[in-house]
Amino acid sequence: MDGTTALLLCMGACATAGPLLALRQPARRTPLHPALAFGVPYFLITTGPVVRWLVYDIEPYGIHLDVLGSALAVAASAQAGILVGCALAKTIPPRARRYVLLRRPRRFRRLVLRLCVLALALATVSLAARWHDLSLTGKVDLGAANTIWMRLHYASFFLLLALIPAVIVADQMLERRPLPRRTAAVVAAFGLICVLQSERDVALVLLMIPISWLAVRADPAPHGRRPGRQRRVGLLQVGAAFAGVGLVLTVMQWARSGVALGLADQASALAEARQEGIIPALLGLGSNLFIASRVVEWVPEEAPYEHGLTYAHTAANLLPSFVLPELRQESLLDWFKQRYAPTSQSGYGFGMEAEAYLNFGLAGPIVVFALWAFFLCRVHAGWRALPGALLYRYTYTFFVPFSLYCIRGDSLMCVKGLLYSVGAIWLVARLSGSVAHARLGSAAA
Repeated sequence: MDGTTALLLCMGACATAGPLLALRQPARRTPLHPALAFGVPYFLITTGPVVRWLVYDIEPYGIHLDVLGSALAVAASAQAGILVGCALAKTIPPRARRYVLLRRPRRFRRLVLRLCVLALALATVSLAARWHDLSLTGKVDLGAANTIWMRLHYASFFLLLALIPAVIVADQMLERRPLPRRTAAVVAAFGLICVLQSERDVALVLLMIPISWLAVRADPAPHGRRPGRQRRVGLLQVGAAFAGVGLVLTVMQWARSGVALGLADQASALAEARQEGIIPALLGLGSNLFIASRVVEWVPEEAPYEHGLTYAHTAANLLPSFVLPELRQESLLDWFKQRYAPTSQSGYGFGMEAEAYLNFGLAGPIVVFALWAFFLCRVHAGWRALPGALLYRYTYTFFVPFSLYCIRGDSLMCVKGLLYSVGAIWLVARLSGSVAHARLGSAAA
């Protein structure tokens, strides 16, 4: 057995042990525990290109095979960290504290829907202004085309990703259905905008629907309303939802594989790329191993370990620009692009495990991903156990898909996205007069 196969088996063992540990007790059995909803997708996303290489003889994109083992070791450390975080959350009981209760869901839903419509209008205006360029040159990085319309595009999409889970949570709580009419309309409009410019963010929103519903459906029926027939939602249904999202991502990846993003160009690219086959395409979706492979090549031979400095920069970038300006620097996404392909018109993202390795070597991914998984487990406890808990419901509905998205980002993207989104929804709830407080007792993680 070579080192690559051994590391794959090690990651597979960690990805399997997490759900077995978390779901051992009946009280904790939910198909969306972080060990399943975060740990298993991370394993599939990360190891997919390696499995494709071993099975179909298709070399992983951008990875020098002589450093594949080192890159997999970084990923294995992250996978072990997820297991450690879930185990710690199971061992350490949560402290009792107050939580935010959604008191007036209709008023809250009305306000977030209006904000959502505004964000959709901004996204439509940005798309219309950029349509000619998208049809000719395809998607370009913000740094390569720093126009007002590009900035409006990214701002409106961030607002939509923050607002849509709030619409889903409030709408499901009121209508007691997994896909109420308002939710369906908002998701369909967002999906259309994404398809027209081949943005894959719609996949995140599709995952938010079952995540929210599994908590809402367990709430007591409102006074005067007979509880409807509840169908048991288990691992197979949730697995099918994740598989469906993977299929959507594959099709959209095929559609954006051409140079331009006009409708005819996307259809042509789709027709050519589908000859590859669904399974190899699904296995090739992940690219965080490509980032990790380059970082282990550069660090520490060409660049030193950062020893936590990038996380200090993340904290500094959360502050207003006039506070500690000397700690601000370019993002790791720009750092990677400048080292890998400085003249490229598109970005390459980054990787959370790559950033952890850049700071602390192989110990970094264990610590960072353990903290990440521990936080998800704590939010999961409130999401599962507390009826009407707005911020727990919203945070878990938003942050599980966003965590999967941030695997290909950096700590700044992850922390800023979480804090800004949760802070904005808390503010909207306060302005709508929908906030009440209750007290959280000990809940199982």
